Amino acid sequence: MIFDVPVTGPYAEGAFLVVEREMQRANLISMFIKNFRFYDFEGKKCVVQIFNNMLKRSIGVPSITVKYICKKPKILLRLMAGYENEENAHDCHSMLSECTRYQQLAKKMLHSEAFFNLFRYVEVLKCDVSFAAFSMLKQLLTGHKRLCAKFLEQNYDVMFTHYKQLLSSENYIIRRESVALLSTLLDDWHNVTIKRKYISDPDNLQLIVNMLSEKHRCVPHNVYDVLKLFVTNPDKPRPIIDILVHNREKLNHYIFQVTTDRPEDAQLVAEKIGLIITITYLTSD
Repeated sequence: MIFDVPVTGPYAEGAFLVVEREMQRANLISMFIKNFRFYDFEGKKCVVQIFNNMLKRSIGVPSITVKYICKKPKILLRLMAGYENEENAHDCHSMLSECTRYQQLAKKMLHSEAFFNLFRYVEVLKCDVSFAAFSMLKQLLTGHKRLCAKFLEQNYDVMFTHYKQLLSSENYIIRRESVALLSTLLDDWHNVTIKRKYISDPDNLQLIVNMLSEKHRCVPHNVYDVLKLFVTNPDKPRPIIDILVHNREKLNHYIFQVTTDRPEDAQLVAEKIGLIITITYLTSD
């Protein structure tokens, strides 16, 4: 039953409920995670399967297992610290991914002391673990729209201080994925307050301009989608206008030749021309 083996019949749900309550009474989930690093390969596989299936099949809203994990914050903290151990990282990631599906657990993770460690893991760990940590960041920042928007508003300064490090990474894949996620966040209407604040900050625009200036580094194509937000902002602050004017030639050249995810149709061509015209007719004091 806890290994996702189908159990049918009139008493299946009641039987699972008994198992779930007995596991919680014995604190088995907490014990599994606390001792996870000591298990062998097959043991870890079993724990991951049990943990994920207990969440998937748990009964109630919020479910019994979700409420249990909420009351035991060390479970999530230990799993989030699991990225530091390459041997355990992907198993911990699998369990965390299941947790992010539930808003109560995602909220605990976002507001935990371990959340901002994910930025460090993305930067310093080996590639496959780094990408797993970035995937977790993405899931937490996009999974539950209203929760994420509120978190970003409440933690704007510290959040984007960390995020700038990813956008400036020496690793092209991290830069590319970070720009793509930034574009997704700013394009979401739930984050309209965040978008206004972000595109009114000249330091953020300067970071985009710097990406275009570094000849030795590939420029992620999603830079276009972020740059477009600065250019089309009807309430550009004077420092933003000054940067656009000062870098007019470079920006117009980039917009003209950039390749995006979208097909190069008449609509995209018209959009590019509109951006170039907007930048061309800006004047600085």
